[in-house]
Formats: sequence, C-alpha cells, structure tokens
Amino acid sequence: MLCMNNGFSAMQIILAHPRIPQNAGAVARLAAATRTRLVLARPLGFRVDAAAVRRAGLDYWEEARVDVAPSLEAALESAPGGVYFFSSHAARSYLDARFQADDTLVFGEEGQGLPPDVLAAVPPDRQLRNGLVRNGTPTGGAACGRGRPRSRKPHRDLWEKLRCAIHEPSTPFSGQLP
Repeated sequence: MLCMNNGFSAMQIILAHPRIPQNAGAVARLAAATRTRLVLARPLGFRVDAAAVRRAGLDYWEEARVDVAPSLEAALESAPGGVYFFSSHAARSYLDARFQADDTLVFGEEGQGLPPDVLAAVPPDRQLRNGLVRNGTPTGGAACGRGRPRSRKPHRDLWEKLRCAIHEPSTPFSGQLP
C-alpha cells in the first residue's frame, strides 16, 4: 500500500464547495474508514470548527484526515498524483480509468457540480462519468456507503477499483467482483 508517513493512503478526495454538512460528514466517514485524505475546498456551506463538529455528533471526525483549502485551486496544488474530475457531463466512464494509489478524486458542489470553467480546463481523459455522480457530486449512495456499496453494480465496480488502487496498487482491477 502506498502510504504517507502518517499512515494515510496517498489517495485523496476533494469536495469542491460542499454545501450540505451531512454529505461532507458521510464522505469524511468513508475517508476515515479507508485512511484517505479529504480536502474541503472553500467556500463551504457549513462550519467545521471543533464546536460545530462536536455538536453534529461526528465522533469519527478526529479519525479522518480532513483539511480545508482556501479554494479549489489551492486544494489541487496538494494533489500527489493524477487528478480525476467527476461530472455527469463527462464522456468517459470511470470504468475506463486506471486509478493509481496516489490519485486525487474531485467532486463538485451538491446540485451544481464542478464549475463549467474548471471542467473546460480539464482534459477529457481526466473527466469521468459514473453512476455515483449526479451533476458532478457524489450521490447519497456514494457518500453514505460503508466500505463499498452493495446495492448497485456501478457503485460496487468503482469502490472495488478504488480498493485495488489504495490497498493493492500493483493489482489491476479485473472488472469482475467476487
């Protein structure tokens, strides 16, 4: 497993301009469980100070590595490897991507997705479409799943690909699930 010196996976998730604290909290839970860094790119639609986190009952928040960046551009500066932008408008399926252990996955604001100017600047091979994304943001099934979601095959395929990239970087995803 490709790890940083703090025990976290080198893979990271960026939520660009998240507005709904419950969605960000669910992704933070996933990040804590997979030891994946989560970056929240401002502006945020909620507070993440200690009092707000405690009041929301996010007891797993301290187990996650959650950083807040002043902007999406600043968040992208910390990307250690390849960067993939998820959008419902992308032509390329996530099944065509070959995720690596140090990739960064970028999801946009709930309801709006990633800004058009951001997507216009991203090469088409770095824009991915899948069943987990509606308007460039993870849907409830993506964010709230524990481990890998089991109810829909597209969800299972993506989480299996990511599991392989994070935990077994030398093992390519076969496209077949156990």
